[in-house]
Amino acid sequence: MSGIPVASPVYTLGDWQGNVVDEYGCVWVVETEEGWSGGPPVAAVVEDREAGDGAWTAPGSFKARVITLSGQCLAPSQTAMVAAKDRFAAAGDPYDLQDLVVEELHLTRKAAVRLTDRPDPTDKGSRAFTWTMTLTAGDPRRYAVEPTIVTTGLPASTAGRTFPRTYPRSYPQVSGSPGRVTVVQEGTYQMCPAVITIRGPVIAPEVVHVQSGRRLGFGLTIGWDEELIIDLGAGTALLNGSTSRVGDMAPGAAWFLLAPGINSLRFRGRPGTVPAGMEPPPLASMEVVAYSAWV
Repeated sequence: MSGIPVASPVYTLGDWQGNVVDEYGCVWVVETEEGWSGGPPVAAVVEDREAGDGAWTAPGSFKARVITLSGQCLAPSQTAMVAAKDRFAAAGDPYDLQDLVVEELHLTRKAAVRLTDRPDPTDKGSRAFTWTMTLTAGDPRRYAVEPTIVTTGLPASTAGRTFPRTYPRSYPQVSGSPGRVTVVQEGTYQMCPAVITIRGPVIAPEVVHVQSGRRLGFGLTIGWDEELIIDLGAGTALLNGSTSRVGDMAPGAAWFLLAPGINSLRFRGRPGTVPAGMEPPPLASMEVVAYSAWV
């Protein structure tokens, strides 16, 4: 159950929320925040020059994002305060990733986090306590809550067709012109992952990132009832979600990530075959699922 906001931003981690009055009448106020509103730490590559002034620098990288929230909780009774402490202690999880959702005045974004330090509540009288929560996002990006989803078919085989169809599988609604889609990244992160799903029948499928010129092709045939799931961030390509086909990458194939702004992707390949008598025949398609991401 969502609480009633008392300040901005509102933080949500599982059933716990900060800067709200929760369903039990407890007021959770976030007084300090570190690690969310600014950029993540940087792993810099800097080496002093042996002769002369200055240093040699090389491209660095962003490190994990560590987020520390602290504040106070005021409960309507001592019993409610004790129960609130129990709920707070159970909010974070060191085992599994959870989404920390931050609803700010201009954007609502999320990060996948784990609890990396013990929750630390300290009593302040009979109805209040202070608290601290430390979370770590291994992926330092702050993502949009809702994804961008676009689909297209092969340029030579999808004109005049309308998705979805069932054969007996469901195919997504095609968006954009056949063989090409545009993904707009509204964030500021220079390298944004995406998941591309290619559904057969298609021979030697290829995805081209127009802006970078990189091509990601595979020397394989995807059957009419199969799909190849390509995770650009993880660098994996799984046939039907289980069998790795990275080894089938075509010569010259190169991984790519999405950049801020407009990303044009082209879908190429040769139409595959379908069982005789199947009308209308299923058509190959490419679906792209991406989340805008911020530093």
